[in-house]
Amino acid sequence: YRPHPPFVAPAPYHAMYRPEDMPGLVRAESPEAEAAQHPLTKFYIDSIKRGSFFHGAEGSGATLDEAEIRQMRATYCGLITEIDDCLGRVFAYLDETGQWDDTLIVFTSDHGEQLGDHHLLGKIGFN
Repeated sequence: YRPHPPFVAPAPYHAMYRPEDMPGLVRAESPEAEAAQHPLTKFYIDSIKRGSFFHGAEGSGATLDEAEIRQMRATYCGLITEIDDCLGRVFAYLDETGQWDDTLIVFTSDHGEQLGDHHLLGKIGFN
């Protein structure tokens, strides 16, 4: 299930990464400037709501400021580390029970997250 909205990481993952260490944003100077690039981008910018990503949040996802986005990215990294740790437990169990050498692990992902780039949230393909 992780990493997936709503972006809430349990301890200790919620505080593993510092927002100030997260990569900067890739986006135009405003949601309006970003939306002017393509009608589909405008549709997404106008449609994405914070509440789809943060429990109880209101307003447009495009209005997240840089500090909020860096916190979201830090939390997202924590969620990825949670997955890594859980997979490590599975791998250790397979090894401990003698199943590791007879097991094929296929790890896939269906998408990445915009995480604020282009004033977007979610698994939207950027034009």
